[in-house]
Amino acid sequence: ATPGALWGTAAQADPMRIGAVMRCVSILSSGVAGCPVRITDVETHEKQSVPVITAPTSGATAFERWETVVAHLALWGNAYIRKIRSRDGRLVALLPIHPARVHVDIDDDAARLVGLPFVKRFTVDGRVQLTEREVMHIPALSLDGVEGLSIIGNLRRTFDLLTDAELVAQRLYSQGFLGQGFITSDQKMDAERSQIVRDRWRAKTASLDNAFDVPILDNGAKFQQMSMNPIDAQFLE
Repeated sequence: ATPGALWGTAAQADPMRIGAVMRCVSILSSGVAGCPVRITDVETHEKQSVPVITAPTSGATAFERWETVVAHLALWGNAYIRKIRSRDGRLVALLPIHPARVHVDIDDDAARLVGLPFVKRFTVDGRVQLTEREVMHIPALSLDGVEGLSIIGNLRRTFDLLTDAELVAQRLYSQGFLGQGFITSDQKMDAERSQIVRDRWRAKTASLDNAFDVPILDNGAKFQQMSMNPIDAQFLE
């Protein structure tokens, strides 16, 4: 596979549609990516230059690359980075792979040797087989030492509830502040007349322009509220 084919192109995860989640991930990823990189030799403590870490690659700067890596860690609990090598084996580029595209397992023979180092194997897009020489794997918190815990997978219900709350709030603001209820009238109304009254009510109460306005009903019509008001709906607060 070409380097371009292994760049993370999968669709963004649903949690990134939640404002608080997106802001938190943005702060983490941009903060880490903006940190200076200082590399020293372990033995001599002399400064070293490793261009593959700080140099831009095709389609992304070094900042963008590490920003993507930290975002993957924050959301998926794993970051996978493809190691691109020259013909003579030198490491020349690092390209993030979207975690949704990668499956991790370990060598069957190594798995039987409890307590001994095992060898990870990576399958990209269900067909491309890669080894640890070709992929740098950075796991977050892990319970098995092989793969990090996915924030998206483990907090899916929480993200779903937050998304539902935003949808309810959006509907409340766009369709009116009084919530669900019904209109009664002293006069007999057929289907056409009922639709007219309903449309007139929506026109007077829906949208932000009519917030806290006082609608007036005529012809003996009365509005009966059925649900709690926004003051009691604490998710709005």
